[in-house]
Amino acid sequence: MVPTRTRRKCIMDNKSMAVEIGQRCRRFRNALGISQHKLADMVGTTPQNISKYEKEGIHDIDIIRYLSSALGHDLMTDEVDEEGSIGEIGKEILTILVESKKLFLDEGGKVEASKLLDGSLLFGLPQERVIKEIFKLEKIGLCVREQYIDFYNKEHDVIFITAKGVITLKHIGGLKNEVEDYKNVKTYEMVCEGHGSYQAYIDSEPAEKIIRNLSVKNGFRVNYICFLKKAYDAQNDFLGYLKNYYIGKTAYVDIVFSMIMEITREKADYMIKLFDENCSEEVQAEFDYLCDQVYEGQYNNLIYELKKYIDYDMLDMHMDCDEWLDEINCNEDTSEKYEKIQKNIQADAELEHLINNSVNHLTETFTSKLEEHGGENPLYWYSKDEIETFIKKNILGANSEYEEEIEQQLLRINEMVPNLVSAYFDFPTEWEENGLADLVRNLYKVSK
Repeated sequence: MVPTRTRRKCIMDNKSMAVEIGQRCRRFRNALGISQHKLADMVGTTPQNISKYEKEGIHDIDIIRYLSSALGHDLMTDEVDEEGSIGEIGKEILTILVESKKLFLDEGGKVEASKLLDGSLLFGLPQERVIKEIFKLEKIGLCVREQYIDFYNKEHDVIFITAKGVITLKHIGGLKNEVEDYKNVKTYEMVCEGHGSYQAYIDSEPAEKIIRNLSVKNGFRVNYICFLKKAYDAQNDFLGYLKNYYIGKTAYVDIVFSMIMEITREKADYMIKLFDENCSEEVQAEFDYLCDQVYEGQYNNLIYELKKYIDYDMLDMHMDCDEWLDEINCNEDTSEKYEKIQKNIQADAELEHLINNSVNHLTETFTSKLEEHGGENPLYWYSKDEIETFIKKNILGANSEYEEEIEQQLLRINEMVPNLVSAYFDFPTEWEENGLADLVRNLYKVSK
């Protein structure tokens, strides 16, 4: 047995060994599902110190001893029960990770650890055995278990499949033809986007965190917020079907679209008020249900007509209802539920008014205006004076505590991602020359 003093000196002088021990600490901690905060509490230090140990290495033998005791594994050794190769249980775990999109309607390639550890997906396999199998897979680079705090400040404990894990699974025995969802998989390397961990990626994107957490309580800057959320694939955070009113393409297209559809600031405030965070799930479900039915008909026709005149890519509005239609075609209670919903809607004058505006009113408005302008491109329906009047009446300054807070957040975003912001405030030459572009930028407090 090497004396403690000598062992301590060896570790202190051997930087690569200290770094390896830090990496082992992270690997064992993740495999056990222990967060940095929890491990810090267990050994009486701070999460910042744990993070430092795992990144820079551990030189102090006493700290190594404390951490080894907390993790139940001697960090001075890298031994683990190999018990054969991947094995059938390992194959099953990798398959679940690949097919997670089908199983949980989530992003393919990852699963919350709790869903694997409760044993239901693995036919009652004991939790200790599942942890052991995950650790084996992680040790040979086929998956990664990571605890992280997401963009919404929620804690997660997730198991990700790695690129090596996908490639390995594709070539194990006869599984290549059995697993069909490889195209839907995002590997750990893909979600980390070159960072050492998913947490590191999240921490490197402060603008995305602000954008994902932007709330919508009225029509203040609602089109711009929609544009920003779409840029980070966060449009589903945006009030369900109401996002189809606010296409969030460019300030130019959004303004003209709002004029065509007569979506004033007052109307936007009214619509969003009905469907804000305090809206009951029942009312939201009623509205969603009815919208699904009409999108296949009237609303799709409206969007189709608009796309004849506006660049297809400028109206990236997805109205695919095939999944919903498949669902209701298999549901014998559809008629009964629909009748009940219709009665509820008729009993709620505000809801009925909103639904009429969301479908019939928009369709009729566009059709009549299209006839009035003899089929001319809708982007050229309005004069400079008409557009200027609409802008001044509807793009208003911050007038409440909520609006002032949103404005400050948007100003921070303007500084963080200037290229993204400039893309939204990209105007045609005519608007640049007649002053409309500068008018809009000034109202949004954005420089050219």
